[in-house]
Amino acid sequence: MDKLIPDHLPIRLTRKQAAEFLGVSVPTLARWASRGFGPQYFVLGGKARYEVEALTAFIEAAKQIR
Repeated sequence: MDKLIPDHLPIRLTRKQAAEFLGVSVPTLARWASRGFGPQYFVLGGKARYEVEALTAFIEAAKQIR
């Protein structure tokens, strides 16, 4: 498994888990989503869910910008 992804993480994360993974606050992640920025997510049961692969892709893309 990718070294960025701890073995204990589920494949799909809640917004709170995703925010912790990225090192940002939940409101920041929600704001990004409302503005069409940030990692890809989907809605399941009325709640945002983030796939770990989408989060790592977002991190890698951010590294490329700098």
